Amino acid sequence: SPEKNFVFLIPGDEELFVGGGALNGAVGQKLQKDGHQPLGFTMDGDGNFVKIEDQNTGKMVPKYDHSKCPYAKVHKALYSRARHKKETVVEEWSNFHGAPLLFASCRSYKDTPEPFGAAFLTIFKKANRPYSPKNVGLCYTVGALGRNKRAEGEEAASAAREALVVKDKKKFVKEIFMTGTNCMALITHYNRVHANKKLADGTTLPRIEVFRSPIVAGGTFIHPEVTQEATALSLLWGYQAKVEDKSPALELMPEAAMRNAYQKIRDRVGPDSDMLYEEIDQELSEM
Repeated sequence: SPEKNFVFLIPGDEELFVGGGALNGAVGQKLQKDGHQPLGFTMDGDGNFVKIEDQNTGKMVPKYDHSKCPYAKVHKALYSRARHKKETVVEEWSNFHGAPLLFASCRSYKDTPEPFGAAFLTIFKKANRPYSPKNVGLCYTVGALGRNKRAEGEEAASAAREALVVKDKKKFVKEIFMTGTNCMALITHYNRVHANKKLADGTTLPRIEVFRSPIVAGGTFIHPEVTQEATALSLLWGYQAKVEDKSPALELMPEAAMRNAYQKIRDRVGPDSDMLYEEIDQELSEM
């Protein structure tokens, strides 16, 4: 059982739903089944996920309808405001479209119709925290699109979506770096401004003590000329660039690429953009 309040990072989809396939889907299933959150998965009378054949792979996957996901609506509403206020946090306190939340916020570093690189934070109501009351919420982001693919259990990627793919490998890793800065800045802002704040109903907003992170855009979306390690390195440098005294501790998913990236920067102090690009360039030159 965790001892500290934590949020988990979901590398999501530009449609901004929680659910579907890959890690987004795995977390979504836990939220719906164990957190009693209505996300759009179909369940049978015994509480099991109904499965259908994936149209792309032929594998059996949980039946999911992202149009029923309230998080997508919350995220889209927030992003429509945040994209016009670059590097400024926008917040929502009441209109959660049926999601069992206490708070939601968003931060973007660019103004584009698609939310690549945007970060979202949502804090769950106590009754809807799966497994532990310490599981206080989600950070959600959409990594750069390195290839035009979608995870199993999601609709096929359209040909028009190809225009959103980041073709240049150096631009791809820079986008991941900026995504990392966005996520850490958003969570740190919440801790600095809202942690331990009492709401009108007597509920106290929790301080986020730990931020659990996998690699972003290191799987389905990864650029074909970029390694997972280079992607992880870019993300970690982004996190480090925005760390301050109110930031949470960082817990990394135990993936080999993440371990190797962490090993390279663990003894360094402070963000150093020249070193960032030196390390990334080295990774890219070795491919």
